[in-house]
Amino acid sequence: MKKEAELAAAEPKAFRMTCSEPERETEKVDQLYQAFLEAKQLAGEHTGKLSRSSFNEFVLKKNQGTPETENCKDVEYLVETMKARSN
Repeated sequence: MKKEAELAAAEPKAFRMTCSEPERETEKVDQLYQAFLEAKQLAGEHTGKLSRSSFNEFVLKKNQGTPETENCKDVEYLVETMKARSN
């Protein structure tokens, strides 16, 4: 039974959310940041250079979009660990 619990704990978990106004949906951005940080740590990746402010900038830029996506209201984010690497 202990091995099953260890395997379940080690299995990658996916975090998915949709965000339309990150500057107003700060709780969602916080959840996304935490999920991203945990995924990188689970994958054994260094997280020392990650900062909340740079992550916020990243999310804002993604939500501003590109000319191809300017008519999109929501942006979907997915954080998952695949083969010991966060994406």
